[in-house]
Amino acid sequence: MRCRYRENIYKCGEYLEVDIFPVFHRGNSRRRKRYKPTSEMQARLNQRNAERMLTRLLNENFSKGDLEVTLTYSNANLPDSKEQAERDAKNYIRRVKRLRSKAKLEEMRYVVIPGGGRTHFHIIMTGGIDREKLETIWGKGYANTKRLAPDGDGLAGLACYIARQYEVDAYDGNDLFSGYEIDAETGEVTERDGSVRTKGKKRFWGSKNLIRPEAETRDGRISQARIEELATIDSFSREAWESIYPGYSFSRCEPQYNQENGGWYIHVRLRREEQRRAKKSPRQIT
Repeated sequence: MRCRYRENIYKCGEYLEVDIFPVFHRGNSRRRKRYKPTSEMQARLNQRNAERMLTRLLNENFSKGDLEVTLTYSNANLPDSKEQAERDAKNYIRRVKRLRSKAKLEEMRYVVIPGGGRTHFHIIMTGGIDREKLETIWGKGYANTKRLAPDGDGLAGLACYIARQYEVDAYDGNDLFSGYEIDAETGEVTERDGSVRTKGKKRFWGSKNLIRPEAETRDGRISQARIEELATIDSFSREAWESIYPGYSFSRCEPQYNQENGGWYIHVRLRREEQRRAKKSPRQIT
């Protein structure tokens, strides 16, 4: 079956992420049976895409100098329910906002994600405020703050760590990004219209001024023959990838071959070259 290859290109602050996958032309051929993954495969797919989505969100909105805050409870302050815990986290954010307002600091961005096991929260937020004060105002147990330390993949390591801590069973079978639709074949992720607010199942939340990277889509720019080279002999070639995405330095390539349809699925990460960094234009999250 003929196909062309599609690039979904995400510009996330200093970082570039690209997903490359086949788009098939059916023409007059008999309709191909849709590939349906096993529950185990679907779980791995969901986890992989949760990690990538969170990586893009963090790389776009946070950088060196910003903070990770982990909030945990003492035995005497354990919440009675998940709803109470979420109210506690939201009250904490309000106290942080008041601190920033008194210090005349800029409006902060933040993402709040619940952790698995004993109730706790991971909060990624804009820096510039005293870490001891941030720890003191929690008042429900223990708070620990760390400065973000991006590496060649930005904040991918932190995003993967947080996403893997999330426990599906603790939230009635809803995964971390339950408000999103994940295509089992291509791995494309789209937000479900209205379902997040209607069902109230969104397991992470953030400030209204967060910027969500949107994909720039290109079809057929890279030939099928060249894709096969990039997925095999050139998969770790810095020169090959930097010639396709000029202005960026190659970080990593993760190729996968699909036995069901004979197509290659490639995930590539790059970082903007120092001398070519430009001011990003805001795209507000909806």
